[in-house]
Amino acid sequence: MCSAWRFCLSVYDDLSPRGISGSSITCRCGTVLASAWGMPRTSRAMSSATLSLGLVAIPVGIHATRRREGRISYHLVHAKDGSRVKRQYVCEEEGVPVESDELARAYEGEEGEVVMSKEEAQAALPKATGRIDLIEFIPAETTDPVYFDNAYYLSPGKGGDRAYHLLAETLRDGGSVGVGTQLARGKSYLVAVRASQLGLVMHTLHHDEEVHREQQVPHGEPGRMSASEREMARSLVVQLGKKAFDPSKFEDEADQSLRKVIAEHEDKEGAHAAAGNGHARKKKSAKDGQVVDLLQALRASLEGAPKKRATRSRATRSRSPGRRRAARRGRAGRARPYAARSARSSSTRPRTRGRAR
Repeated sequence: MCSAWRFCLSVYDDLSPRGISGSSITCRCGTVLASAWGMPRTSRAMSSATLSLGLVAIPVGIHATRRREGRISYHLVHAKDGSRVKRQYVCEEEGVPVESDELARAYEGEEGEVVMSKEEAQAALPKATGRIDLIEFIPAETTDPVYFDNAYYLSPGKGGDRAYHLLAETLRDGGSVGVGTQLARGKSYLVAVRASQLGLVMHTLHHDEEVHREQQVPHGEPGRMSASEREMARSLVVQLGKKAFDPSKFEDEADQSLRKVIAEHEDKEGAHAAAGNGHARKKKSAKDGQVVDLLQALRASLEGAPKKRATRSRATRSRSPGRRRAARRGRAGRARPYAARSARSSSTRPRTRGRAR
């Protein structure tokens, strides 16, 4: 670590609360500070809300739990030249493109489709309140994971630290989960708020009508199981048992396989960058080559211009047998004067350079 590490640490401390990733701050010696000291990167809140239970209101920030960086992403391109493609809406009836301002929404009604404009549909949706209303508290073990959808970390907002941690401690000690609703982005969400090791986590839940009943799934017949089979099953579970779930032990095999194929393609194409569009790189290289070829072509054209003009003039003069014979006689007569002029010009240039000195 270089002597500037204290300054780097102070920079990290100043920038981290603003949501700037520690992994992007690198010391002058090349050491990435966040990985060197294991500093957690600060997550910026996606949005803010007020956690409301009775007369208590706790300001909170809502943070995503899923990381998008580090994952392989792609976009659709034209396989022929690697150019990106764009999506276009086409009318099935007329077969013509439809612009965005001509689009409407068709909802399924009991007697068919009901067409509404975007503004009319948005006016019918509930308005966002900015609140997470906790209505009831239930034992944590009674919440069925089948209903869980997305998860979000909650952080205390300005002035809400004490109330935030008081609620987290109460839920943690009592093993309870708060259930309520949130109106946001034109939807009514069913949510559950639980305590984690450090704070609070909010889960969006599926509504009851969105979940299939387990009774709708065929489970077959259990049949007769012997005591030895049961004992072997228990022994296997005990043998493979762990104290806690550690997701870092499991690797994404599909992601690794895809990265391997991408690396092989990059090696074949002669690419040096670890990420980017292969077609775009090839396209850029071809463009650079065209620039070099153009310069060479211009230079060659300038050097060969007099010869080409002479060739064109001879070709222009030789149009008939009589003119060809006259041209040959003329060239024979002009050969010596041209040589004399060349000699005079070559003998004149050294004297000019001598006078310049």
